[in-house]
Amino acid sequence: MKIKNKLFAITIAIALSISTIAVPVASIDPEIRPVPPLPPPWFKQINETNNGDTVYLCVGELLMLHLKTNPSTGYHWILIEYNEVILNLTNHYVIDNNPSDVIGAALDEYWIFSAKTDGNTPLRLEYVKPGNPPDVAVEYNVNIIVLPGPPAPVNFEISMPKSFTSGEPVTVTATLTNQALYSVIVSDLSFNLKTLDFEILTPDGKTYHFREKPTYTTTITLKPGESKSVTINLGSHYDLSQPGEYRIKAKYVSIIPFEPVNPLNGDIKRIETWSGTLYYPPSGYLSF
Repeated sequence: MKIKNKLFAITIAIALSISTIAVPVASIDPEIRPVPPLPPPWFKQINETNNGDTVYLCVGELLMLHLKTNPSTGYHWILIEYNEVILNLTNHYVIDNNPSDVIGAALDEYWIFSAKTDGNTPLRLEYVKPGNPPDVAVEYNVNIIVLPGPPAPVNFEISMPKSFTSGEPVTVTATLTNQALYSVIVSDLSFNLKTLDFEILTPDGKTYHFREKPTYTTTITLKPGESKSVTINLGSHYDLSQPGEYRIKAKYVSIIPFEPVNPLNGDIKRIETWSGTLYYPPSGYLSF
C-alpha cells in the first residue's frame, strides 16, 4: 500500500487501440487542459456521487475519477491512498473550463487509473487546505474490487434504494452499457425473457434462486457508449412483505447463436456479437 502526500501528474499517450498504452511520465503539477475530454466508452467513470461506493473493474479496464476543484479557495485534492500493485495511475489533469478567468469558478479535475491485477484496494483522496494542522474539507473514499480476466464489451449493473417502506413498490433498475469501441449485438435486457434475473435472500432465510437459463431471446444492438435500462417492481414477482433486511444479486444472460456479417469495403462500421453471463454485484450481494 502506498501513501501519497501531494498531487502529481502523469502524462500518457492513449492510442486508438485499447491495448496500446504509452509509458507514463511524471510531472509536478496536474496538466492543465483547455477543452473537456470526451472519455472513450471503455472508461468506467465515477464522481462525487460515488463517495463511499464499491466499484468493480476487470483487469485491463480503465477508471476515470472526476471531482470538482476550486484553487481560489486555497483547497486542493490530495491522493492519499491506493494500492499500486492493483491500480496504476496513468493520467492526472485539470480542465480549464474558466476561459474568462472568473474568480471563484470551479474547475474539473481528473484521475485515470488502469486495473493491473485482481484484488481489492481503497481509493482515498482528501480536499485539503494547507495549514498546521491541514484543514480537510472533504474525504473521498471508494472501495475498488478488480476481477480477473478481461472486461466484457458490455457492462451490467443494477441500482435501487437502500430501503423501502411497507406497501411501497420495491423497484430495481438494471442497465446494460456498451463499453467497447464498436457496436455489439446482445440479448435484450428482459425479465420476462429471463435474460434478466435475480437471486433474493429473505430475512427469514428463504432464497429465491435464479430461474433456468433462457431458451429464446430477442436481440438489441448497442452502439459504443449506448445503454439500455429497464425498471421492474420486484414485489410483483416475489413475496417481499416480510420486514427486515433482504439481499439481492442480479444476473444478465446473452445468447447470440449467430455471427454478424462485417463487410470488407468499410461502408459499415464494425459490429460484433457477445454471448455470456454477467452478475451484479460480481461478488456478494446488495442489501435493501
